[in-house]
Amino acid sequence: MRYRVCFRAKERHSKLQPDFPSFLKPMLDGLRVYFYKNYLPTHDEIMTLLDEDGDEWPTKYLPRKIGLSRGCKAFDEDHKLVDGDALVFQLIILLIIMLYLMLYS
Repeated sequence: MRYRVCFRAKERHSKLQPDFPSFLKPMLDGLRVYFYKNYLPTHDEIMTLLDEDGDEWPTKYLPRKIGLSRGCKAFDEDHKLVDGDALVFQLIILLIIMLYLMLYS
């Protein structure tokens, strides 16, 4: 079943506009260091996570930890993400990341 979620996520990712940086993140994987180091600020910064419905979650980007703070956890909890789900991240402008959900459950 995970295969179907991964396939759908890869398919969605392949259809995104190449003008905007993006990556696919299965829920068990660590964060994509290359994406963060190359496209996000080098200092702590408040960012916005945006879902397909236009709902927003403010989060703090922490470059020293190469990760996002509580807002990312709130996003996960609000969408009831579980092991096997996947997210496609797309940086649509410098401090806004659009997230596309591919749910396993």
